[in-house]
Amino acid sequence: MFRIIASRGIAATLAAPSSSLVLRSSTRFVSTTGTDPTSILDELQKRKSVSKKFDSEDPFKNILGQSALNLKTEQRGSAFEYASLLPPLDKHNGRTVRVKKGSYGRAVGQLNTLVRTNELKSKFFEQRFFTKPNKVKLNKRIVNKKKRFDAGIAKLFSVVKDAVRKGY
Repeated sequence: MFRIIASRGIAATLAAPSSSLVLRSSTRFVSTTGTDPTSILDELQKRKSVSKKFDSEDPFKNILGQSALNLKTEQRGSAFEYASLLPPLDKHNGRTVRVKKGSYGRAVGQLNTLVRTNELKSKFFEQRFFTKPNKVKLNKRIVNKKKRFDAGIAKLFSVVKDAVRKGY
């Protein structure tokens, strides 16, 4: 891990040579020239002068006065804050439920809903013991064939039901 501190108080850390550089001044920077500290600092100075030039001429300023061009390069303060602002991607995310004004019953109900929709009980039993990769593939194949078979049986029963309804 590299730590770079410039004379103007800009601090940056670089975890690996291929990873991006994260600055303390809440901006994201990806080095295009190289991973040595001097080239990174030179690129930073160039970017700052270019962004100031765009800010003065930018017709797309938002209500707060921030440039629309600079909004793309901003980064949140910490990973937790950034992750909390992301929209939920799955059915239900998280493991905590807020209890509002002593409504314990509602909170327990929400927790039960969370457990049910995420299928935690079945996942717990699936993950209790290690299953070999070939066994996992075999189980997937069995489940998929069962789905196809059940769909075919349902289609057959619908054909029979239509035939009975029509009087055959």
